[in-house]
Amino acid sequence: MRVPVRMGTQTGAAYSAAVSSERLVNGYVESTPEGRSPTPVYGTPGLVAFATPTGTCRGLLETVDSLYAVHDQFCSVSSAGAVTNRGAIPAGVVDMASDGTNVVLTCANEIYVWNGTTLAAVTDPDAPSASSVEWMNGFFIFTETDTEQFFLSPMNAPGGDYDALDFESSDVLPDKLVRSKRIGRQLVLFGRQSVEFWFYSGDSVFPFERYQDDPLDVGLVGVHAVSSTNETAFWLANDLTVRRLDGRTATRISTFPIEKAIKAWADPSLTVVRNHVWLGHLFVVFRNPDGCVVWDQATGRWHERASYESDTWGPAFYARCYDKHLVGGAKIYELDGYDEDGAVLPFEMVTPWIDAGGDRFSVNQVELRMEAGVGTLTLDPKVSIAKTEDGETFTAARLAGFGKIGDRLRRVLFNCFGVSRGCAFKVRITDPVKRVVHAMWADIE
Repeated sequence: MRVPVRMGTQTGAAYSAAVSSERLVNGYVESTPEGRSPTPVYGTPGLVAFATPTGTCRGLLETVDSLYAVHDQFCSVSSAGAVTNRGAIPAGVVDMASDGTNVVLTCANEIYVWNGTTLAAVTDPDAPSASSVEWMNGFFIFTETDTEQFFLSPMNAPGGDYDALDFESSDVLPDKLVRSKRIGRQLVLFGRQSVEFWFYSGDSVFPFERYQDDPLDVGLVGVHAVSSTNETAFWLANDLTVRRLDGRTATRISTFPIEKAIKAWADPSLTVVRNHVWLGHLFVVFRNPDGCVVWDQATGRWHERASYESDTWGPAFYARCYDKHLVGGAKIYELDGYDEDGAVLPFEMVTPWIDAGGDRFSVNQVELRMEAGVGTLTLDPKVSIAKTEDGETFTAARLAGFGKIGDRLRRVLFNCFGVSRGCAFKVRITDPVKRVVHAMWADIE
C-alpha cells in the first residue's frame, strides 16, 4: 500500500521522543494549497563572506546610508566590504542606536558617541551608568544599570551636557530595567519581571509619560533578547517563553518543544533576537551560544538553524544594508548560496511518526520527490535517509544521488526498511546545492 509520509515541517520534538521526534534544521515550509506539492520544504540560505573585521561580531547597525559593526573595535563597513576601524570599545555586551548622524554605543556601563569623525567616551559625571540605548524623537534613551531608572541625552546632542535630573523610573512594579525599545510611537521599557508602556508627550520638564495601563507581568532575559518590526516586538521572556506584543498583550508564540530546547541553554540572557524577511517569510531568529530557533510568521512554525558540527548558528546579528541581507559572526556575511563561506551547510528533516495503530508493518520502499536544480559537470549531490523506531537512535544512513545535470525534479528511492510497530525517518543533505523536498511516500505492507 502506497501512503504519503508527513514531512518534518517544523521542530516539534516532544519531551518523550516516542510522542514526537519531528525536527527541521536549516529548512522551512511554505504553504501552496493549489500547488502540485502543498507543503514543500525549502533550505535556508547560506553565507557568503562580505567583510572581515578582526574578532567576533558583537553588534551590527545600519544607518541612513552606512553600516557600522563592533568586533574587536568599532568600525565602519563600506558597500564594497572594506572595513575601517574607528576606535576601541571595551569587552562586553554592546548596544547601539543612531539618529542618522550620530551612533551611540553602550558597553561596560559606559557611553560612546561616534559623530561621523571621532569616537569618544562620554565623560560628563551626570551621564548614567548605561546598560542599553535607544533613540526616539531626538533623544537617546539609556537604561541605568541594575536600577528601575532610564535617562535621556541632551536633545540631538548625545555628546553634550547631560542633566542629572533628566530621568524617570519604571516603578509601577518593583523591578530593574533591562532595556528600552521604540515600537511604533511607543517607548516600551522591558524589565526583568515586567514591561511598561510610555509615550512621547513633549513636556518641557520630562518629555515622556507612562500610559495608565497595567504593566505586563513577564520580563526580558537579556539586552539583545528582543526585536521589533511592524509596530510589534518579539522577545525571550524571563519565564523562557517566546512572546509577541499584540497591542498591550504578551502573546505566547513558543511551543512546548521550543521551550524545551530553550531551557537547555546554559545562559538564556546571551540570546540575540533579530528578524529579517526572506522571500516573503518574516523570520524571527533567537540565537544563543547553545542553540538557535527561528519562528516563521508566514506559517507560525518553528525551525532550527545550525552551522556544521555546531549546536547553534554561527551569526548572531543582522542588518539590512546596501540592498543586502547581512549577518555578523566570525565575519560579516551576506545571506546567499548553499554553503557557509565554503563550509558545509547541513539540511536535516526528521518526519513525524508512521504508525499503524500498534500493528506491525513493513516499509518496503520510501520515495522522496526532490529538486536540486544542479547544472554542473562535477557535482553529483547526495541525500541520505535513516530510520528510527524510538526517536533517539537511527539506523546507518543510506545515500542516494539526486539532481544530476539537467535534473530539476527527481524521484529518489530507498528500499527495504524492515518491520516496525512505528517509525520515523531522518533526511539529510550536506552538498552545496538547492534543497527542496516536495513530498515523501512509503510502500507499506
